[in-house]
Amino acid sequence: MRRNEIVTGSDAHYLTQVLDEYKGNPFIEALPPILSAAQAVDALTVEPGYHESERELDANYRFHCIQRLFRYFQPLDTHIDIEQRISRSIRQGYVNRNPVQPQYAMRLRQCGDAVQGRSFEAADFRSVKSTAAGFTVIGMSGVGKTTAVERVLSLYPQCITHTKYDG
Repeated sequence: MRRNEIVTGSDAHYLTQVLDEYKGNPFIEALPPILSAAQAVDALTVEPGYHESERELDANYRFHCIQRLFRYFQPLDTHIDIEQRISRSIRQGYVNRNPVQPQYAMRLRQCGDAVQGRSFEAADFRSVKSTAAGFTVIGMSGVGKTTAVERVLSLYPQCITHTKYDG
């Protein structure tokens, strides 16, 4: 993947995990790697682009070149914090949602049957232990909260297709 390329969907490519709670979970293993702060800065930075030859263009073209500045994004410490929080939140949300564990597959099937049959009494939703985490981004209007979250989420594919896992 090229830097700053928005990922819309991809086939799953499973990465070896360092942490035990992430190992053996195809949902987590198919995510992009966990980034260091330096890697996050590199991945989130969007430079406007500049070509020395553009200085010779007529003013009407140079004004168009100036518009590139609106695409510029230089991550701050806050953006790195948001990237790390989103990374942890996504992964922690998948810890108890491992499709290769029989308990999860059984629970998923029961819930699916309950939804299809509109009989929610049969499904034991209380047995589902959530590992999902959340956080809040607070700031004044116009300071870049949405832009920061969108930049971080652009590092993740919106859809990962799992066709074969571990043979």
